[in-house]
Amino acid sequence: MSEFEAAAKKLADNPQVAGDLSDDKKLEIYSLYKQGLIGDVNTQRPGMLDFKGKAKWDAWSGKKGIP
Repeated sequence: MSEFEAAAKKLADNPQVAGDLSDDKKLEIYSLYKQGLIGDVNTQRPGMLDFKGKAKWDAWSGKKGIP
């Protein structure tokens, strides 16, 4: 099991761990997870009223090019 897979499993098995993190840390984890799982962002940026979706998309887009 890779370090990425181990970290993803730890968070999936213990959601209360993520609940104690700041929003910035949650976005960082989300963006690294999506980049590691899918690669570069492959969707359009959400609409102007989807604040949460835009924040997640922007965080993931910021990881563009990271293998």
